[in-house]
Amino acid sequence: MPWYSIKEQDERLRAIYPSFRMTSDVGLYATWEGTLTPISQPYRIWIRYVPERFLDTVTLQHSYVTVKVLDPLIAPDVRGTGEKTPHVYRYRQPASRPALCAWDPADEPFSPALFIADETVPAIIRWLVFFEDWLDTGTWRGGGKHPDPDAAVADVGRPKPDTGEPASPRSERMLSRAMGTTTSMMAIGRSKLGLFPSALDDIDWWFLTCFGRRPMATWPLQ
Repeated sequence: MPWYSIKEQDERLRAIYPSFRMTSDVGLYATWEGTLTPISQPYRIWIRYVPERFLDTVTLQHSYVTVKVLDPLIAPDVRGTGEKTPHVYRYRQPASRPALCAWDPADEPFSPALFIADETVPAIIRWLVFFEDWLDTGTWRGGGKHPDPDAAVADVGRPKPDTGEPASPRSERMLSRAMGTTTSMMAIGRSKLGLFPSALDDIDWWFLTCFGRRPMATWPLQ
């Protein structure tokens, strides 16, 4: 199956949505920021794209996209009623900047064979339209299914052993050392960068705080 690189995704995204610009490209992932105005309120959007990565026939890294609204804040209690914002992922996310649940990862999983500009951004716009309606009415009319927005989602699509249980961190480390490769983003983060995937957000914000910009260097897999 063909898939699009970070460069191809960047070119397509900027061609269709000129307000977006790449804010980091560290090889393992890339991020963009831009503005979308679905009705009248502009929203500053943050997108992180993790591309597929292979070694021969082995998948080293599965592709996924994470989306957040940076401004205005969409959580935790934007209506002032004590009600949490619906259809967001709060697990291991800042309370004021959860990740959007703009598509169903089971029925509509992100595919690296699709452009972010063609599939992800329209889903973001659709989410924002229903979010604004929820702000006015208190009722989410965007449909979808999201039974547990506080559940762990970092491992959606992650390969699991035949037992159905997640592989333990120790097992993943042993597999990484034995094979020299890994089969999930979490293992790659540990073996190559010494980090968990959630720490990528921390790197971005720490670098921005210290240097006034986000990292642009490429960290290739060795």
